[in-house]
Amino acid sequence: MTTTPDAETRPAEKPFWVSWYQHPGYSPFELNAPWWVSGMRMEDGAETICAAVMATDEEAAREAVLASFDHRPEGVVWRFTTEQAEGWSPFCDRFERAAWMPWPASGAK
Repeated sequence: MTTTPDAETRPAEKPFWVSWYQHPGYSPFELNAPWWVSGMRMEDGAETICAAVMATDEEAAREAVLASFDHRPEGVVWRFTTEQAEGWSPFCDRFERAAWMPWPASGAK
């Protein structure tokens, strides 16, 4: 019989700020977390995406992004994956919260 770890034995999720280059050839994605197009790389038209995700570590934060694509992209160029302090909010004047953006209440703004 396989058991799943309960909340007491699983590593706690922490907030991460993640950014990558979204190339025009990537499939659509649906990330159930706040994300924004923050710019574009002129030489190849790749959009710069910033997202806030809850994850146990950097690898899990990147996996949350990769798993959101219809077809998992290869060779993603990550700009950064940075753990944030408990209670951190990704929302500010530049990255405003939209009604569809879920985020833990402790990090709400």
